[in-house]
Amino acid sequence: MSSLDQEYSHFCKKGPARIITQWKNLSAFSGKRVRVRLANKTIEGLVQDIDSAGALIVRLDNGFKQHVLTGDVIRVR
Repeated sequence: MSSLDQEYSHFCKKGPARIITQWKNLSAFSGKRVRVRLANKTIEGLVQDIDSAGALIVRLDNGFKQHVLTGDVIRVR
């Protein structure tokens, strides 16, 4: 069984928690300032986390948190 098959089997049995943990550990955006182009607007803020659904959590400059499932994410320097 390939590594991908093993991960998929684990995902089917136990859900996405392990994949999301790995994703968090490998993310180049954690704690970084980003600009996200969404379908109808652009937001900017600091990446705080990835939630249990796989959404990127961005803390906006006004303090609100935006959960982003789709969009173009660009690191702002």
